[in-house]
Amino acid sequence: MLNITVKPRKRIRVAARTTRLKLPPRAARELHDVTHDANASIYQGWCGPSALSAITGRTAETAAAWLNRERGTSGLVIGTEILEVSRALNRLGYALEAEYVTDGAYGSGAPSATVRSGPSLGLADWLSSRERSSDLYLADVTHDGEPHWIAVLGDSITDSLSPHGTSTSERGATSQTIVRRTWRVTLLENAQAAATRQRASDPLPLERTAA
Repeated sequence: MLNITVKPRKRIRVAARTTRLKLPPRAARELHDVTHDANASIYQGWCGPSALSAITGRTAETAAAWLNRERGTSGLVIGTEILEVSRALNRLGYALEAEYVTDGAYGSGAPSATVRSGPSLGLADWLSSRERSSDLYLADVTHDGEPHWIAVLGDSITDSLSPHGTSTSERGATSQTIVRRTWRVTLLENAQAAATRQRASDPLPLERTAA
């Protein structure tokens, strides 16, 4: 009698593919008053620290400490650039998404498929052109001919000139504001960034005056 041995077939496991959808970053939608630390050794009243204060809710002095860290400097913060502003915001749990750039003034905000470009805009023209007016924006503008940073949410502007906020219509009526570049402020999505935004942790201690 013929004895036939049948070997069992090997089972091949095919790993199921999991497709993760990359969700768009969440927009920041809170505009704070610019605040100051009475115990800080230097009063940081210029537009860069003030804009970061308006976005993050930190004092302008804390914002300036982060800007100084990115610049490798110390003391009064004047004349900030977008790269150091962006990096300081990253440290505090935020990111910038380029939204509009003026032709010929791209710098680090060069146009792409998602970035609008065109001529310099008056404040009212840029406001009406926004796709998401309920989102928080950082804008690089000229205010009466001088470079300036402002934070904008809806119809409100907060900056070093209006630390408790002002309406865009009032600002437009009292000064000439030209928009050169704008960024939508978004939230970094990780546990450390969330904790930092809630001020549960702040890795950079603020230098204070002696008691």
